[in-house]
Amino acid sequence: MTKIKAVIMAIKDMTKDDIDNFKDWVWKMRHINLFEPKVVSYPRTVMCKAYTDDEALLYMPLQACLMYDSLAPKPDLSPRKEAFCLYKIVEQVDNIARDTGFGETYFICRDSRVSDIAAAHGFTEIKDVRILKRVVDLRPAVQEAKEVTCNS
Repeated sequence: MTKIKAVIMAIKDMTKDDIDNFKDWVWKMRHINLFEPKVVSYPRTVMCKAYTDDEALLYMPLQACLMYDSLAPKPDLSPRKEAFCLYKIVEQVDNIARDTGFGETYFICRDSRVSDIAAAHGFTEIKDVRILKRVVDLRPAVQEAKEVTCNS
């Protein structure tokens, strides 16, 4: 039985082997991974690594981001005013992101009209990607992290 462990480390704390492995593997798997090199340069990005006692198995950059959520315009707000309101909010969020080291913001929207406005003002639509959400229980953890055993 092989025990798989995981660690999260600062990019600057990666070993030469970790860096070499990551660069090699991310390049070889580029057809599935959507890797953007600039992400590893963001101040808040860290590297996740899964490994056994014998070898590294998987790397995944983890970046903090700001997520726009649940647009709630006044029901009778004109589309023009709504667009300007969004512009002013994005302007403020960009300032905060810059000041705090967030390299990207995300805007999830069901309304095509609003999405088109956002796309025309600096947001890039991510095509052919599934966005998955995981809700984390924010209560303090009571037990230690568990190791997962994988028979290989």
